[in-house]
Amino acid sequence: MTNKIITMTCPSGARVVLEKDENAPYVAFSFNVFKGAGAETPENFGVAHFLEHMMFKSSQKYNVLEISEKMEALGAEMNASTSSDITAYHFRCLPESFAGCAEIFGDMLSNPLFLEDEFNSEKNVILEEINASNDNPSRVAFMGMHTAMMSNFVPHAHAVLGKREDVQKLTPAHLREFMEKHYLGSNITFSVVGNLDLLDVTKVLRQHFGKYFGGKGLVSGQEKNIWPIPQKQAVAIPRDINQVKLYIGFAGPDAKEDERFTAILFNRVFGRGFSSRLYVNIRENKGLAYSISSHYYAMHKFGYIMVGAGVSPQNLEITKKEIFKVLHDMAQNGITEEEFARAKMTFKSQNAFDKDDREEVCQDNAEDDHLYGHVLTDEEINAKIETVSKEDIQSFAQKLLRSRISISACGPNIKEEQLKINVCQQDLEK
Repeated sequence: MTNKIITMTCPSGARVVLEKDENAPYVAFSFNVFKGAGAETPENFGVAHFLEHMMFKSSQKYNVLEISEKMEALGAEMNASTSSDITAYHFRCLPESFAGCAEIFGDMLSNPLFLEDEFNSEKNVILEEINASNDNPSRVAFMGMHTAMMSNFVPHAHAVLGKREDVQKLTPAHLREFMEKHYLGSNITFSVVGNLDLLDVTKVLRQHFGKYFGGKGLVSGQEKNIWPIPQKQAVAIPRDINQVKLYIGFAGPDAKEDERFTAILFNRVFGRGFSSRLYVNIRENKGLAYSISSHYYAMHKFGYIMVGAGVSPQNLEITKKEIFKVLHDMAQNGITEEEFARAKMTFKSQNAFDKDDREEVCQDNAEDDHLYGHVLTDEEINAKIETVSKEDIQSFAQKLLRSRISISACGPNIKEEQLKINVCQQDLEK
């Protein structure tokens, strides 16, 4: 039986998306602010993520310990995340605990105090989070590629965490200003998945999230936070480690473009899964890497195909060349009927598997509603997938080779000269 999805617009302009799932043993809830690090400026880099952390501290009704104790006493689990596009706060609980959890979450998100001692303590926590990220060679190499790739998509190029010097200069005033500017109106979507009725959900939201449910609408205009970032194709990060962490990015469609469905199927043939071209050629046939894969990232305003691999320093050049050989072959010769059928089947299967994760469904529903004006059905998605042809995938591979390409590597004695990209077939055959 297909679950019923009901949506409504609040007086403030915020949206409510309820998927009534009569078989759900628990309720998944998310409070989504469709502004993240991409809404920041050089003056407040890192503020969206810092604000997300501080929302779990003391509020008008509850101190930081009481928030955790009361949520756990209700059997709930809570968390949050920040990306370039969105800041999401979520919890899951038993249906009978939903109203109680919403009361605590509502006060937490509506009335944070940003106490100075808690702010300073959390600043140290975030600085340690940045330290941990900087100690991770894969993360460092990925951010190098991302920053280069996004240099034409400012202000999305900087790290969500911000740099140490960015976070050091933030104050509670920065958090309040960001919250007042962006946590309002049509930037907000409430998403719920569970065996609840819309009337019950809206009653709870109106009572405990009144600031967002019936508060002021969105009055701020479109941000123009654009500033120059040096264009750079290659980023080399020397590190005294055993492997080179290699990332190559190809500019691709964003989350609103229909071409994203071509990108999804292309990526499944190219580098997702044990039967993918990259895995078979580079790991299985040549033994050049323990791990190699590609991923398609579709954000609200940009997208890219990213290849990631870990290789020995002496295998960096040959691995880089083999990656482009695989892409060239797909661009010149296309893909087989077997690969095409397998890509569609694995996509449909994964889409079905994801339905078991109601928290992921909850988040996907909110993003669909925000991006497309409604929650995409399986029938819509599968129909879009069926419109993609083998020829579309071959054309997409050709398009990637003509796209802006960025490369980053972190490892011993890495230099930018090593990362130069030659995409002509005659260069690959040398």
